Parts: sequence; C-alpha cells; structure tokens
Amino acid sequence: MGTTGNKLRVVIAEDSEVDAHLAARALKRHGILANVVVASSEAEFSDALRGAVPDIIISDNSMPRFSGRRALEIATELAPGTPFIFLSGSVRDRVGGCEHLGRATACLDKRDLDQLGALVARLL
Repeated sequence: MGTTGNKLRVVIAEDSEVDAHLAARALKRHGILANVVVASSEAEFSDALRGAVPDIIISDNSMPRFSGRRALEIATELAPGTPFIFLSGSVRDRVGGCEHLGRATACLDKRDLDQLGALVARLL
C-alpha cells in the first residue's frame, strides 16, 4: 500500500479546507498517523491518485466543482481496491443511507466525524 513509514497515505476529496482539517484531526484523535493530501478539483484528485496509491480515500459527496460520484469513478480506475468513504453533509445525501452511492466502501455523516478514525481502522 501507500504507507510512508508508519503513516497512512490518505487522499481527501473536499472543497472545504475546514472540513478536510476536521477529518484529518478525527483520524489523529483516533491515533491514526496520516500523510493527508487534500484535493478540491477533479484534476487535483486524479493527480493525487497517480502520485501513489493511497491506503484510503475519503470524499465529500457533494462539492460545487467536483462530485463524490466522479471521485469514486476515478478511484475505481486509478486505485482499484482502495477503501473509499463518502462523507455526507447534506440532508439530501443522507436520505436512503449509503445504497444510492454505489460501490463506496462506507458512508459517514459529517455530524458523526468523531467515528471516522474507528471506521478507517476497521476498513484497513
């Protein structure tokens, strides 16, 4: 995998710097050391996956310039088999649970971000 030393390589597709920082902090609070790459556009995300296959991918489901569904398509192509977590922040995304999000490994509501570290540990 893409681990560097004892650190996980995590790619976060997120348009909000604050939300990306909160996700990284949630991992750290759970004792997960990570090299985090944040991508806010499709091009940045693709470049991050081409750089080195990450251990895990976390993606906002709804972004103005780039969708979580598109991130999942790219991840399936460039990093097949890498666990993929959707973070959902809107009520519309939460309706019906994770089923409508396709091949994602897991989904987590942003209001439950304190559970992110445990979810990542379980997936790896």
